[in-house]
Amino acid sequence: MSVQTTTYAIPSPDVKQLIRNMMILPVVRSNFECDKMVFEKNKLYEHRSPYTAVAQRAIDRIDEDVAKIGSVLRTAGLLLSEEKRDAACITRVADYRGQRREFALRWGTFEGELELLTDYYLGNLESCIVRARDDDR
Repeated sequence: MSVQTTTYAIPSPDVKQLIRNMMILPVVRSNFECDKMVFEKNKLYEHRSPYTAVAQRAIDRIDEDVAKIGSVLRTAGLLLSEEKRDAACITRVADYRGQRREFALRWGTFEGELELLTDYYLGNLESCIVRARDDDR
């Protein structure tokens, strides 16, 4: 006698990383939005603060990257729903090849990625990458 088992379509590691990015990037964006509000609220001059402009550029870059990642995921056959955040984790539900899957990231497990992505969107990593390439020679 055989027992029927449920099989799930498993996204590739690359697709899983893109899903992870789609979950973490909105957190990075929220951090920049909060910073921007602080800069705007506490401005010392009549003109726009350069820090506000930097925060807005980072937000714009994140929005562009989220749109690109979303397009790649749709091409791969994965549709993400809206995210849900609570005290324990960030959750996204996805339809992947006709199956509904839930992806969750616990708070406290991706601080390093937040810091790395923040530096990336501020442009701080470009000089580190150039130095690393120069050191490899």
